[in-house]
Amino acid sequence: MRHTLLPFTLSLAVLLAANVLAQDQVQIQFQVDPLEAQTGSEAVFTVLTVSQILSMTWLYQGVTLGLWSGGAPTINPVAQFQGRVTISATQLRIGGAQLRDAGEYTVEVTPIATTGLSPNSRSIQLSVFDAVQGVSLTVPLVAVETRNVSLQCTWTAGTDLTVQWGRDGAAVATDSRVTISGGSLVFNPARRSDSGDYSCTVSNPVSVQSETRTLTVFYGPDNPVLTKDVPKDCVGDGDVEVGQTARLTCTSDSLPAAQFSWQRDGRPVSAGQPESGVLSVQTFSTDESARYVCIATNRVTGDTSEQGTLLTIVDVCLSVGEVVGIVIGSLLLLLIIALLIWLIVFLVRRRRRERRRERDTVYVPKNDREPRPIAHMAPQQREAPIQNTPHGLGTQTQPVINGASQPRQGGSAPVAFSPAQHNPSNLTQAALTEHTERAKTFQNRKQQTQAALLQPGPQARAPAVGTQQAPIPPPVIPLAQFQTLPKKHAQHRSPIRGPEPPRPPVNIPVAQRPHGHHRPHATVPAHHHHQPGRGHVHVSPHRHANGHGNPAHFTHPRQQQAHRERPR
Repeated sequence: MRHTLLPFTLSLAVLLAANVLAQDQVQIQFQVDPLEAQTGSEAVFTVLTVSQILSMTWLYQGVTLGLWSGGAPTINPVAQFQGRVTISATQLRIGGAQLRDAGEYTVEVTPIATTGLSPNSRSIQLSVFDAVQGVSLTVPLVAVETRNVSLQCTWTAGTDLTVQWGRDGAAVATDSRVTISGGSLVFNPARRSDSGDYSCTVSNPVSVQSETRTLTVFYGPDNPVLTKDVPKDCVGDGDVEVGQTARLTCTSDSLPAAQFSWQRDGRPVSAGQPESGVLSVQTFSTDESARYVCIATNRVTGDTSEQGTLLTIVDVCLSVGEVVGIVIGSLLLLLIIALLIWLIVFLVRRRRRERRRERDTVYVPKNDREPRPIAHMAPQQREAPIQNTPHGLGTQTQPVINGASQPRQGGSAPVAFSPAQHNPSNLTQAALTEHTERAKTFQNRKQQTQAALLQPGPQARAPAVGTQQAPIPPPVIPLAQFQTLPKKHAQHRSPIRGPEPPRPPVNIPVAQRPHGHHRPHATVPAHHHHQPGRGHVHVSPHRHANGHGNPAHFTHPRQQQAHRERPR
């Protein structure tokens, strides 16, 4: 009988197991997975599953903590969780979480049979952390450039911590010079650019805390920059003129600000304000030229640097503008001198031309009876010796200019020809009339004069071929007649130009002239007319009554003006 029931029981158990395997398992989820909790706080496990629950059992690493069944919890006393476990329909609460509470928790859910679902289980991991506390950041009080600088971040509590470094709100980038090790930030070496606000942030999954400090990297002094402030920039090697004040300014990049001291040729020089880096030098002589050295000192780093310059004092200091002005003035002066030289040369040459023209022109004074134009005289006719007189006047000879009244000079006397005497140098009245008529066609005075010189009269023409004429002897006057001639002041005779023409008399009105000295005026020929614009000058034939051969008066205003402006 027993052997008959045994196969039947086995068959029933297999059928029941197959029926259970054929059903679906109930779905189980946790609201938070994994679960993290801070020590001292409550760890809450919340299950999301079906509402028709027959029982729900909680286990910690295989140890049953309790179950929920029939609407009431059943707590299994476990020494570790004594008095800290609470179970509800869907939750397990562990109060005052401790670090040792961390681990794996499992829940087993058995649904009601009417749901057609089979039981199921699910595990979750609990992590418990100590909160971060007491974070502190330490920076060195004196961080010097080119030296190693280390920042330290510390904390008093916290587990599973992470340390992060930041500068001015951005993460610190590491390289071969900047390294991070735990709570240390090291600069090897430090630079002035590393100055800034640094922060250390310590955190874990349940807490975070940070601290910020300012790092100041001291540096310098750098190589000083020395400048010279002078009243004006001298051209050349000079810096400042004697009597002026030179100002030397020394600057250097340094933190903190550098202090400055001065030396003159190696000897200390006191300055009014050492920290300002300004030295005023009052110059009194060129002997004060020297080399000035500026020394910059950083009282924190203890480093020093220096820079020197040579201050040259000169007697005369000319700026660029003054030199340019002098050059321009010199050029203008040279230009003026060149213009003056050119003007002088021009005037000298013009004067020479005028003198040459005067030397080539013969001035013939007017005759008592009729006006005579300028006559061209041959060289043999201009000067002829006076032959010995038959009255025994001696053997002296005097030069005589034919056809002209010449003042007495050096024992010579003017010789006048009578109208009846033959004078080959005089032009005939017919030649004068012909010349006057032809002069009307001249355009200027020069053409008229040249025509008069080149036009010979009938008596001046060359003799016929084969005829010989005896030379005309020079005129001779008795000594008694010569002594009765009126005397005149000696006139200057130039060795080059010959005798100068006599100066015109003062124009005295006829009514104011002395009585008894007027001669009747010669009658001007009817055919001798004034031709304005043709270079022909009308000359009145009347002369002074003294009869000394002075030039005639000019009655026309234009003739008087031309007479005054003629060469003297």
